[in-house]
Amino acid sequence: MSRTRIVCTLGPATDTAERIRALIHAGMNVARINFSHGTLDDHNRRVTLLREIAAQENAIVALLGDLSGPKLRVGDLPNNSLVTFALDRNAAPPAIPLDFPFLGDALHAGDRILLDDGAEEVEVVSANARAIQARVLTGGELKSRKGVNLPNVILPIPSLTDKDRANAVWAIQNDFDFLALSFVRRAADVAELRDVLRQQAASIPIIPKIEKPEAVQDIDAILQQGDGVMVARGDLGVEMPAEQAPITQKMIIRKANALGIPVITATQMLESMIDNPRPTRAEASDVANAV
Repeated sequence: MSRTRIVCTLGPATDTAERIRALIHAGMNVARINFSHGTLDDHNRRVTLLREIAAQENAIVALLGDLSGPKLRVGDLPNNSLVTFALDRNAAPPAIPLDFPFLGDALHAGDRILLDDGAEEVEVVSANARAIQARVLTGGELKSRKGVNLPNVILPIPSLTDKDRANAVWAIQNDFDFLALSFVRRAADVAELRDVLRQQAASIPIIPKIEKPEAVQDIDAILQQGDGVMVARGDLGVEMPAEQAPITQKMIIRKANALGIPVITATQMLESMIDNPRPTRAEASDVANAV
């Protein structure tokens, strides 16, 4: 237990000195900056505020920069209705904008598209270079910038995007302690980020995020290439059968422990406490199991 650390994500809800101070008092050891949302100016303000409050509290709080990776992101979807995904960021309603033109070639009739960590599900009816038409299987309200998952679909995209490279350089310039790499699929993805750091004469530890089935298949090589690992259960639990996710989590933690590298268990930790003052019994057991 004494070696366990708590990672907290900073965002609009924590943008006051009082909130940051409360997080430090509650036991925050690592502050996560999520590059998927916000601007560099936003992140700079949060990092500056964190460091000011940490200095006042004589607290050591590490900074973890979470690179976006090639996350597919996109709103009320009635059951059994047809929707069209326009492969253009600037598409007008009623089409749903999705800024990945190559998807028309990657998807076929019958493929499933999961939205918002699986909260909504559609099935592809047809796909071409301009748009994807799909039938809603499980509907709901789809909000802006929610994630898109394509189980069993191999996408021809790099794990490290141009935006990730720019964010990594910014993190280096701002003395971040760790970099997390999203949607890693193979050890070579981690090596690519390592090259970016080397070009900047930096040696920030890299934390590969395991959230794709391909990464699970190459887990031993990825662990050897990284400086730690994150079990990103949100996307991983959507990309594979639900019953496999806890087994996979235990396997990754066991392998990381054997190598003596840090492992972060992430996503939906104490989720009910967004609305309730106490966790459920299942959530308390989940945290204890991860530790």
